[in-house]
Amino acid sequence: MMNDIRRINFTASGIESLNQNSTYLKRNHKKAIKICAYAITAVALFFIGGVYFKNQANRNALKAIDEAELMNREIAHLREILNKYKSKANEDNEFGYQNNTNINGDSEDGEYELLLMLHKLLKNNANKVNTFGINNESNKNSGHTDILSQKLESMQDNIKYASKFFKYMKEYNKKYNNMDEQLERFENFKRSHMKVQKHNEMIGKNGVTYAQKVNQYSDFSKDEFDSYFKKLLSVPHDLKAKHVVPLKTHLANNNIAYQKNLLQGYPDHRDYRDKFYLLPPKDQGMCGSCWAFATVANFEFLFARIKGLMPISFSEQQVVDCSTDNYGCDGGHPFYSFLYFINNGGVCLGEEYPYKAHDDFFCLNYRCTFTGIFHYIGDAKPNELIMALNEVGPVTVAVGVTDDFVLYSGGVFDGPCNPVLNHAVLLVGYGKVNKSLAFDDSHSNVDSNLVKKYKENIKGDDDDTVYYWIIRNSWGPNWGEGGYIRLKRNEAGDDVFCGVGIDVFFPLY
Repeated sequence: MMNDIRRINFTASGIESLNQNSTYLKRNHKKAIKICAYAITAVALFFIGGVYFKNQANRNALKAIDEAELMNREIAHLREILNKYKSKANEDNEFGYQNNTNINGDSEDGEYELLLMLHKLLKNNANKVNTFGINNESNKNSGHTDILSQKLESMQDNIKYASKFFKYMKEYNKKYNNMDEQLERFENFKRSHMKVQKHNEMIGKNGVTYAQKVNQYSDFSKDEFDSYFKKLLSVPHDLKAKHVVPLKTHLANNNIAYQKNLLQGYPDHRDYRDKFYLLPPKDQGMCGSCWAFATVANFEFLFARIKGLMPISFSEQQVVDCSTDNYGCDGGHPFYSFLYFINNGGVCLGEEYPYKAHDDFFCLNYRCTFTGIFHYIGDAKPNELIMALNEVGPVTVAVGVTDDFVLYSGGVFDGPCNPVLNHAVLLVGYGKVNKSLAFDDSHSNVDSNLVKKYKENIKGDDDDTVYYWIIRNSWGPNWGEGGYIRLKRNEAGDDVFCGVGIDVFFPLY
């Protein structure tokens, strides 16, 4: 290893190579630790087996708790949160904390009083620590004006944060390790909720053409967000030159004319969601495997179209476990996934190698009885994307996502992007729409009140045409517009907004 380091020049590419080597060693080290842990666990399980079966009846009884008991647990949980915050906050008479005899009551009045005081304490605490504002900024000169505005906030708004948080926990099956983590998640959720509210108040103003809502990532801290959305691995130019067939070459090999005037040679709209070659968007979970999902979805489309079949689900988990040029849940790049498909005989069926949302110790592709395969990797330049979509089909692209992108719920996204390419997705089409109709899409499920507000705010500025890409994500069908996002572009599609067009790859037979 030291000899390898000495041979590497301390250039940008050299340093990046060192970083990739370090990540690779960390992954192998992590696997060794996991293997040891499993060995110890196996021995421990042998001894605790008797205890497990002895207590089986008790566990079954706990599972049988009805909804009323679960509600009582939530109330008790709220009391615990209240006590924690109360110990941290300064208790003064202006918030009326001395009248707290109802905290331990089980009546509706007691529960209501509990919620009321809880959220006053939560708000008071959050304001004092000054870390949960929308822009993480404080106004030190606001003085009594801010305090007065806080006092005048309605009781309903305070209670709404709690009710939304518990609904959020249930909807996304959120389970936290302890109370400290739950308190932190609550604050993260509240910050996201406030950000969404602020954004949606501006919908239709200043050219804003998309809406937001909280989702499975809304309880992430900034550090968790940065860790989850890591920079995609780089691909050396010599490796691309060796394995990639440029779009222009592919078209020439198949006697397809290379269209120089894209705006005249192709239709204004192309949407492969309507072609029945795509499965519903899948969910990568808490594993950083977007690169695997994008490439597998790309291959699923190609396989279905070439074979004339309904789409078949292939295995993302195989790519996560077996593609050694990638780093499993710690990140990767679509190019290396496609290269793995070619060099290792294709990809298994999803039912034979199901997804686990974590990288396993071993590659288990020996269990597969059928694999789908292709032979070449294609790529395209930014000004060839529309041509590629029409002549080849969907293509895998890299994008730079931010929390605004993550909170997207519908419309045409024109928000801030990350200059770092940190997410891989599947580009499945393009189109254009009058700005006033940005939400009038059959796949959009944005709240009707927001759509109404948008149309009211957009008046006088509704003659503009908005051009967009149609992108399939890997955060499940409940994210965005049925698992998709429409992303702003220019008419020619070569403006690389959010990085679309910088890294483009696709499979070829």
